[in-house]
This record gives sequence, C-alpha cells and structure tokens, in this order.
Amino acid sequence: MRRIKALARVAAGQWTNPASIRKPARENVSLGVSRSKKLAVREGRWKNPALTPEARLKLSRPRKHSGALADAMEKLGRGLKMADLTEEERLAYHAYRRELAQKKKLISPP
Repeated sequence: MRRIKALARVAAGQWTNPASIRKPARENVSLGVSRSKKLAVREGRWKNPALTPEARLKLSRPRKHSGALADAMEKLGRGLKMADLTEEERLAYHAYRRELAQKKKLISPP
C-alpha cells in the first residue's frame, strides 16, 4: 500500500527527493560511520570482513604472478624503489613491463 501511494505522489509530481532538500555533510557522514564502527567494536559485534567464507575463498586463490615478479610487485607496491629490488626481481619486473608495452603497442591503433 505504501508503495502504491509513493508511486502516486511521484506520478503527480508531489514527491521531492529528501537528499536534494538537505544534503548530508561529508564530515557528518564519515563521523557517523566512524562512531558506529567504534561502537560495534566495543560491543563485540564487529566482524572482520576478510574472515567471511567468500573472502577466505577469494584470498586462497593463487595470485596472478609468482616468484621474483610477484616479490618485486609487492615491494614496489609498498613504496620501495627499483634500487631496493634484487637483481632477479629487477630483471623479472623489467621483462614484465616490456611485455606489457609490446602488447599495448599491438592493441593500440597506429
């Protein structure tokens, strides 16, 4: 019944989106989220999303890269420089980037 009345108001042009009347302030939204999460942690209701069965399944899948290349990508992702990589990692990473550049060159129109 509520749905029918709401649709009738929309059709008659009487409905106004509440978000357009009073937009939520960004600070208030983030503050509310932070407060609710802290409260859930204090009460023991918060659960780590990475511990759900779906997340565990995803995290247990093999990574796209392995070996020296995976190590190099991880280190570079953490903010280390190329000079911080071992020779093997550096060579693997350069070969990977070269391969990507060649594929990009083949895909992009001349």
